[in-house]
Amino acid sequence: MRLAARVQHDLDVHNIDHPVKIQIAVRRQCAQRLIDHGQRDGRGGRYAEPSGSRPLPAHIQPGDTLRPEDVLELRILLTRRDTYLEFLYEREQDYSQQLEGRDWRIGTLQTRQQELRREIAANKEYLEAIDRSPSLRLGKAITRPARKLRSMAKGK
Repeated sequence: MRLAARVQHDLDVHNIDHPVKIQIAVRRQCAQRLIDHGQRDGRGGRYAEPSGSRPLPAHIQPGDTLRPEDVLELRILLTRRDTYLEFLYEREQDYSQQLEGRDWRIGTLQTRQQELRREIAANKEYLEAIDRSPSLRLGKAITRPARKLRSMAKGK
């Protein structure tokens, strides 16, 4: 299943309908899939966490009693993970703001482009009207012999 289809499926399953929720959910899922993909390959890649994903230590197994140093180690791991997720969230917020600004600028430029196209069309119509005007045609007809003589005198 392609990534876009997976994301759409996930959105449908979770009944996410708000545009902001969709945007955030899609970005999170895409980022998570890229991170997961890099970890499955064993190479991490540029999408993996800076120090790689930290699994639980090997000595912590289900059903074992945690020692105080295990609890401390788990707290450190969770704090690291939470800090990294907070960093990712803030970075996502920055990117979202940049995209909103970009979209506004694109909209403004498109509006200006439409205005300029209308202005060009109006100027073109104006010049065509001048070219079609009877007074211009009459003036060209009257001055044609003089222009012809001048061009012959110049040797054209």
